[in-house]
Amino acid sequence: MAWHLTTELAAKYRRRECTQEELLQLDDHLRACEHCLEEFSAHFEVTDGLLALAANLQTPGVAEHPNLQAYLSGVFDEIDRELVEDHLEFCRACQDQKSLLESRRRARGRFAGYLGSAFDSIRSFDFPARWPALATGLAMLLLGAVFWLKTWDRRDAEVASSQKSPSVETPQKSPVTSEVAEEPLLAITDNGVRIALTRSGDIEGLEQLSPRMRELLEPVIRTRTIGIPSAELSGKSAALMGDQPEPGTFRLISPVGRIVESVRPAFRWQSMTGVVGYTVSIYDPEYREVAVSPVISETRWTPDLNLRRGQTYLWQVTARLEDGDVRAPAPNQPEAMFRVLDGYWAGRIAEARGNYPGTRLLLGSIYAKAGMIVEAERELRELVKSNPESDFARRLLDEVIEAHRKK
Repeated sequence: MAWHLTTELAAKYRRRECTQEELLQLDDHLRACEHCLEEFSAHFEVTDGLLALAANLQTPGVAEHPNLQAYLSGVFDEIDRELVEDHLEFCRACQDQKSLLESRRRARGRFAGYLGSAFDSIRSFDFPARWPALATGLAMLLLGAVFWLKTWDRRDAEVASSQKSPSVETPQKSPVTSEVAEEPLLAITDNGVRIALTRSGDIEGLEQLSPRMRELLEPVIRTRTIGIPSAELSGKSAALMGDQPEPGTFRLISPVGRIVESVRPAFRWQSMTGVVGYTVSIYDPEYREVAVSPVISETRWTPDLNLRRGQTYLWQVTARLEDGDVRAPAPNQPEAMFRVLDGYWAGRIAEARGNYPGTRLLLGSIYAKAGMIVEAERELRELVKSNPESDFARRLLDEVIEAHRKK
């Protein structure tokens, strides 16, 4: 051989500072050089070296990824484990790395256990001078084991490098390969929530609503129309209590030709000069008197009894003057009619207003479906104001305005 074992190399080996190449070179040389083999056996404390290397074998290799190593060792808390497991679900490279580490850990455990048992036996023996070959054989066995583990470390590193696995510390999902999502058929923002109708026909943004509310709103979004029911609340031109002409007139303000939510609506009318007092009368469609007010001086009155839900009523105001009475509507004007909101829509409106305040699209649609056009127009104007570029919002508002105009 061109060179022999030096004291410096032996000391370096004792301190466990040999590189992989030096370990392989030392192993090859000891196999071929009987002189160095004897020197190595005689002058190197084999048992100490073997025990130290055995301890090294029980230490995880540096080629292992630190987070995978911690994950496999079970030291991660629940959150960190979930992060790693989420990453492993879609990263094939890290799955392969994990399998290699698990295999190596199992092999290392078996080998270290075997060596540990052997070293326990070695500690109990004194090496006689006639046993140098036995000690040398154990040293060579251990060198072979080191070489095997080093080779496996290099294999792990090559696999990880070739597959370019992403970092487990910052899990990143694989790039989306599907086509970029298409623009929805319509999209609108209502009370901070984006509502959209996709091209596949799905409606997004209604998840917070109850099934009953979604059932009311989804047709509006799909058809881009509310579908306001017709409510004939225009009275015929006839006097309730006579047809003689009146010398003066005044006008009723509300409710006229509309649906009211309250069972005790407030009645309002214009004032008239020279009036001693006013009297309000409410009638059913058969002209039967339902309620009448006392003589009052104000131009506003609320009945003290509940009107029936779903029922249509007529009303008039009589202004009492010094020289006679004047009624409104006048005999040549249409009757003043209104309807009390029925129980079904009263419940839906109360639910929407109580559970989803500020949802202009929902409230405006329900008001319109219930026939409460004034309230629906108010909500939809706010919706258009917050979505000025939305043709959908403008279309719904136009529908309500047209219904209001026809009344």
